[in-house]
Amino acid sequence: MSSTEAVRLEQLEGVYPLLELLHVGFVLVGPDGEVRHTTSLARILLGRRRIDGAQLREILGELDREIIAPVLQGHVQQTRWREHHFVNSRGGEVEVSLRTTVVEGNGERYALLALYDLSVEVGMHRRYKQLVARQEKINEELRQRIAEELREHEDDLAQFSELLQIAPAIFASFIAEANQAVKAIGALAHVQGGLDDDAAIRALRESHTVKGNARGLGLNFIGGRAHAVEDLIARARDRNQQPPAAELAAALDDLKRAIDRAVALRGGLESAVAPAGDSAPMDDRSATLVDVHGQITSALALLPADHPARARLERAGAAVDRLARVPLSQLLHFVRVTARSVAATIGADVPAVELRGGDVAVPVAVHQALHTALPHLVRNAIVHGIEPGDQRVALGKPAAGTISVEAHVDGAELVVVMRDDGRGIDRERLARALGDAGGDASVLSLADLVFHPGLSSHGTVDRDAGRGMGALAARDALADLGGTLEVETKAAIGTAFTARIPFSRR
Repeated sequence: MSSTEAVRLEQLEGVYPLLELLHVGFVLVGPDGEVRHTTSLARILLGRRRIDGAQLREILGELDREIIAPVLQGHVQQTRWREHHFVNSRGGEVEVSLRTTVVEGNGERYALLALYDLSVEVGMHRRYKQLVARQEKINEELRQRIAEELREHEDDLAQFSELLQIAPAIFASFIAEANQAVKAIGALAHVQGGLDDDAAIRALRESHTVKGNARGLGLNFIGGRAHAVEDLIARARDRNQQPPAAELAAALDDLKRAIDRAVALRGGLESAVAPAGDSAPMDDRSATLVDVHGQITSALALLPADHPARARLERAGAAVDRLARVPLSQLLHFVRVTARSVAATIGADVPAVELRGGDVAVPVAVHQALHTALPHLVRNAIVHGIEPGDQRVALGKPAAGTISVEAHVDGAELVVVMRDDGRGIDRERLARALGDAGGDASVLSLADLVFHPGLSSHGTVDRDAGRGMGALAARDALADLGGTLEVETKAAIGTAFTARIPFSRR
């Protein structure tokens, strides 16, 4: 039978069940528009056990005139497939494809309506479109993040290149410090019983220092990995658990690879842009001496107290100190770069940085201790101390704050004073934070609170602050050389940290 020949009514009898095997429902509509027969699948799709012509016309809407009436009136033998969406009597949304074919019998014309359920296909297509839209959104966010990372990377490279030209000894000191931190954390983690609370605090101090100084150098790929190590240890300490050994080892390996990348990157930048000026030879000597001293210090940190090589290494370190005196000028410049970097990261006004005493030359060990301590204090001043510009203006202060660092020799001591003109340290806020952690602040001095491990007034932990380790790391770095760190503060006036380190001009 060709597609233009009418189906005979008697041909339909007994074949409806067979037709339903095709997953198609059928409704036979008589010449008067009334429903004469409905298959079980059609009843399921329409959501009715019985359906009359009026109900069918309500479901079809405009399609009734397009696919039923033309067939009954003899204008066409069959209609093309149309998609239709409706809500059945049970409230379910149904997507179907419809077409009609003429059926003749008893001298009259009937319309056989075929319904094919598209709900599954439409649902899958809708979910596919949603997934595509979601993926496009993710891709767009990823493109934006990549663009931001590339911009930051360009800024980082510019900052790093600038520091390599002006302060090569700072990079050498940082690499020694970072490698020592990786080894020290790894050694602490491998002690029998793992990280107790004191060891966890030392590990947090080491990773926090590497993170902060890496960001100051523009080495955010190191800073991010140091933050991951710090976060892993901090989360475990908060739960009174040991950090997972495999995860910590993997995080430390990532950090070590990033440090090695920085060394390789330094070589590429130095070959492209040679240091300029007459001071380059002195910078090279300083960088070499700092590097050698750092390697000796790292080796001593890993050797047992009774190891026979300790005495020789200690004598070598002392010889380096006797030979070398490193001017503080490069370190003070690093303070200015750190202030600029931290302010840009948190969206704050860049403070004015006043530096005095750059001509003071110090032993390598003192230089390294200050390289650890001063950036922590600068970050704390910008994140915690100096108010936002609008608040400062309301208080009658300049919108941008001021940080000053002054170094001088006083008898047998090197004295370094760092001041900011910020809000001052809120002792009550620190006391509340300690109380929330279950401590008692009533018997503690301001210095006890400022240097208390894990205590921060920042409120939240982010990549720059909130761990409560910066001031502690600064104090401990000086204490390793027999030095001290004192703090004074006045509300709305500012805060001063005074470092005193035993010092010999010899």
